[in-house]
Amino acid sequence: MAGTRDPNHPQDTGDLSCIIRFRHNDNVGIALADLPFGSSCPLITAGETARETLAIPADQPAWTRSGGRTGIIPRYHKVATTAISRGAPVIKDGTAIGVATTDIRPGEQVDRVMKSTGTGLEPAGGNIQEYPNLYQPPAEPLAALAAAYRISQEGFDRRPALRPPEPLAKSPDELKVSVYPRKNGSWGSRNHILIIPSVFCVNQEAQEIADAFRDITWGSRNENAVIALPHQSGCCQTGFDEEVTLRTLTAMACHPNVGGVLVVTLGCSPLCVNDRLLVAIRAGAGEDVPVRGLHLQQEGRSALIAAGKVAVEEMIVHLRAQQRQPLPVSGLCLAVKCGASDPTSGLIANSAIGHMADWLLDRQGTVVISEVMEYFGAERILKERCRDPAVWRELLRIIKASEMIGKAVARAQEAEVHSMELTLGNIQAGLSTQEEKSLGAFKKMGFLHPIENVVRFGERITGSRYGLYIMDGPGQDLISASGLSAAGSQAMFFSTGIGTPLGNPVTPVIKITGNTDTFARHADFIDLCIPFDRIVTEGAAENEVAVSTLLPALIAVLEGKKTRAEEIRHRDFAIRSYTMVQ
Repeated sequence: MAGTRDPNHPQDTGDLSCIIRFRHNDNVGIALADLPFGSSCPLITAGETARETLAIPADQPAWTRSGGRTGIIPRYHKVATTAISRGAPVIKDGTAIGVATTDIRPGEQVDRVMKSTGTGLEPAGGNIQEYPNLYQPPAEPLAALAAAYRISQEGFDRRPALRPPEPLAKSPDELKVSVYPRKNGSWGSRNHILIIPSVFCVNQEAQEIADAFRDITWGSRNENAVIALPHQSGCCQTGFDEEVTLRTLTAMACHPNVGGVLVVTLGCSPLCVNDRLLVAIRAGAGEDVPVRGLHLQQEGRSALIAAGKVAVEEMIVHLRAQQRQPLPVSGLCLAVKCGASDPTSGLIANSAIGHMADWLLDRQGTVVISEVMEYFGAERILKERCRDPAVWRELLRIIKASEMIGKAVARAQEAEVHSMELTLGNIQAGLSTQEEKSLGAFKKMGFLHPIENVVRFGERITGSRYGLYIMDGPGQDLISASGLSAAGSQAMFFSTGIGTPLGNPVTPVIKITGNTDTFARHADFIDLCIPFDRIVTEGAAENEVAVSTLLPALIAVLEGKKTRAEEIRHRDFAIRSYTMVQ
C-alpha cells in the first residue's frame, strides 16, 4: 500500500472533518478541518476504531480567531472533548499542557483560555515543579546576569564522558547505503570542499574563493560543491566563547560529509595565532582529507584569493576520483530538528521522525537532538528515558540551567516571561503553551530507546558509541541546526508546521511537514508531506506510514539526491555565543 502513494503529492486532508485526540483520557483534541459553529463531527482517538460524535456549540466565545462572527474553529486548533473546569489541567497526549482559565464546554475552542503550568516567573504548579529549580536567580538584575554566566561556565566545563564504540551485532536485515568511506571508519553522504574563515574579518575572502566554483559540482548527482562557511565569531570573544568557536569550526571541518578543507586566516585573531584553528583541524581530520591553510596578513589579499583557487582546484581533482561504496546504515548519525511548528508538528511530523529515529536505533545507528529549552514541561517523561541516573542528572542540569538563564534575563529586563521558544507564529497556528510545544518537540527522539548521553554544543559524537544523544543548545533554529551538524550528522530530518527554508552547509536537511496547506504553499523548500489521511481514514499504523514515507527519502538523500534546501543553496550556519556582553 505504501508504494502506491506519492508523499510529494499527498491527498488534501481538508475533507477530514473530524477531531482527533491522542489518548482516550485526553480532554482536548485537534480539529483536522475547519469546524463550523453549530455542527457536529466525529471524534477519533488515535489507535482506536470506534468513533464518537462531538457537537460544536453555535455560541462559541467571542475571543476565537473568527471573533464569534464567521463561525468556524480553525483547522489544527484545539477543541475541548469534555467539560474542563476553571483551574483544571488541560490534558493532551496524557500530559498537562496548561491550566484552564475559565470553564470550557465540550466542543469549544481552547487555545486562549488556558495558561502555562509553570514555566513563567510566577509558577502555577505542574510538571516543572516536580523538580525544584536548582538555580534561582538573585533579585538584583546584574547579579542575576552574573549568575547566569556562571551556570554557562559550569556547563562548558562539563566535558561528557562518551562511551567508546563497541562491536556491533550484525542485523539480520542489514541495510547498506552507497556513501563515501572515510579512513577513520565513518562515512559521508556528501564529499564537499569547505572553506573556513578563522575569523569574521575574512568571510568575504573565503566567499570569493568559493564563488569562483559556484557552478562546479561533482558526484553521481552533482551533489558535491565548494562551500564557504562565513560566521560572526573568532575575535574579541570573552570568557569561553573562543573555545566554543574553536570546537565548532573544528567539528565542521572534520565532518564526515567534508572531503577537503581550506582554512583562511587573518593573522592576528586568537584562532589565527600559531595556526591554532588549522592545527586543531589537521589533528582531527582523517588522513584522506586534504587540509590547506592561507594567511591574509602574510600573503596579501589578492595573492591569498589566487592561492585559494589553486588549492581548491587541486582538491577537486582529488575528490572527483573518489567513488561511493555500499556501507552499513548503522554508520549514520541522524540529526532531528523542528522549527516554525504548528499542531501538526506534534500530531504527526515529529512522531514520524521519532519512528524513523527508532528504526535507525534498532539498527545501532546514532540520533542526536537538541533544543533544550523546548523540554520545559517534559522532565518527568525524559527522566524515564535516560539510561542511568548520571545521564538524567546532567540532562536535568542543562534544562534547569537554561531555565535559570532565561529567568535571569527576564528579571533583568523586567519582563513577564523567560522563554520566547513559543513564538507568536506558534500561537497563531494553534500552540498555546511551552508545555504543549515541548510535548510535540521531544517526540523526534523516538519512543523506544534510552538517552545514551548529553553533550556540549558543537561536540562531535561520530566515533563514539551508537545511541540517542542530546546536545546542549537553544531552540533557535539557526544555532541549533548548526550545532547538530557539527556533531557529525550526515543527514537531518527537520519538521515544520508553518514553513521555514533553513538549510545547512554540509548536512543535507530533509524538510517534512504534516500540514498539507503548508506543503502546497512551500513545496519549493519542503521535501515531504506525511500522508496523515492514511492513519485517519485507513487505520494505517503510524510507524508504518512514517517509515514507508521517510526511509526511501532518507536513503535517496544519503546516496546523493539533493534536498530542496540544497537545491536553493540555503547554507545557514552560526556559532553559539554564551557570553551576554561582547
